[in-house]
Amino acid sequence: MNYVFIDIEATCWRNWRNENLMETIEIGAVKLNHHLEIIDEFVSLIRPVIEPELSDFCMRLTSIQQEDVDQADTFVTVFDRFVKWLGKEPFTWYSWGGFDRVQLQRDCRKFDRPWPAPLDNHVNFKKLFAEQQQLEEPMGMMRALRRLNIEHNGSHHRALDDARHIAQIAQMIMAQETD
Repeated sequence: MNYVFIDIEATCWRNWRNENLMETIEIGAVKLNHHLEIIDEFVSLIRPVIEPELSDFCMRLTSIQQEDVDQADTFVTVFDRFVKWLGKEPFTWYSWGGFDRVQLQRDCRKFDRPWPAPLDNHVNFKKLFAEQQQLEEPMGMMRALRRLNIEHNGSHHRALDDARHIAQIAQMIMAQETD
């Protein structure tokens, strides 16, 4: 059984818009084996088509630039490549909160992609972390990193960097549980 840690970035605006306008613009994932060792990574930008122009807010938040997504493949191509990357071996996937799953499902419906059954095996790691740490309220990923004294590397709100950090948190938590 593998563990897959997934983070996505999506189009966003300073003033909230209809969530149906949001599109995934980056998928990042880290795959760990049953020994909690990193065995593979996936990252890809995605060209939005419903609202093809990124807002200034989105570009500042994610550091993803318009020219980057203009050169990228669309969701259908990237998602199919991502599902192939996930492979045939059983896995559970984790994200920091429920947004990543909801947004991917929304994009699958929007672009007529079937939701792959293996992706049903999802864990909201933000909630699991809060329970494991006996917190009254879930916390953001950056606070969780500080709580565990894990150094932040890369860029916050970039999918692969955030997926790596979620995997690091999980490695630490899961290792403590097996001790």
